[in-house]
Amino acid sequence: MTMPTYKDYVDDETGQVKLREMVRHERTGPEELLVPPRVNPEVVTKFLEEEVGPDLTWEQTQRAGDIARFYRAEASVKHFAETLQKDENTQVRMLRAIECLRAMGDLGDGQQQQAAAEYFDYLLDHRLFPEVVEQMIECFFHLDRVPGKGKLETQIQKALRDASRGTDPEDPPYKVMLLQERLQGDLPVVTRARLRKQQLLGEGDDRNRATGLAKTYVGLDAPGGIDWPKWAAFEIMGEVRRSSDANAAAGLQAALDSVPDDEPRQYQEYARGRALKGILFLGGKVKQEQKQWLVTDRTRRFQLQG
Repeated sequence: MTMPTYKDYVDDETGQVKLREMVRHERTGPEELLVPPRVNPEVVTKFLEEEVGPDLTWEQTQRAGDIARFYRAEASVKHFAETLQKDENTQVRMLRAIECLRAMGDLGDGQQQQAAAEYFDYLLDHRLFPEVVEQMIECFFHLDRVPGKGKLETQIQKALRDASRGTDPEDPPYKVMLLQERLQGDLPVVTRARLRKQQLLGEGDDRNRATGLAKTYVGLDAPGGIDWPKWAAFEIMGEVRRSSDANAAAGLQAALDSVPDDEPRQYQEYARGRALKGILFLGGKVKQEQKQWLVTDRTRRFQLQG
């Protein structure tokens, strides 16, 4: 079966159009936006240089960050960093700043990651912090230079005390209940997810690391806290850079081979679709019986797919 790989680039003009359509997409519901997968990295770098800046909304900044993650566009990190001007006087600007920090944490060098950690600390003290607690917890996952959840936890507790002042503890308002859930539910889960991420990326054996990432991509390992298949798709593309596309493809095959036979049929088809399309996208080969399955495959389009 012949499918285009990540190296089979669309023409440059088409690539630019596809990237711009993703960033500028007008959302009509909770749809999933996939990064256009076969754009020449040089086109991506030029696009992000021209696009990333204060004119983007926070959601557009998030999409630009996803493009940078998929293509491992480290050169674009400086453009996200330059957007941070300590001018967060609205919730929307706070959210845009958080998206810049996430990109810096995922793709930046040591200095850029440290700058992101320091800016994160600045946002923790911001008067609008209570309005963006959910996004700050998610951002914590991406910032390895932040030493721990200590100050983040303290600031959520402070926001909770402020919101609870003068309210009936037997009938707390929605904002209080939401902050309680962020503190007692979301923060511990994301903290564990952050540790799991560090364990996955810190694995020294190339094949084991690729397999661990692949297991999160196919949903076999789902620690919660974030969108693991989306994160894993970007990190599998990172694995192409860290080791090789052959190793990344082998990790997907190993993950697929480890799916238990007693898993529900619907999940098995989902895992098979993600893994096999990903293997072909990375230039790998699949077994004859897997080729036959792909002929009748009805699973949806996934990120690692040409």
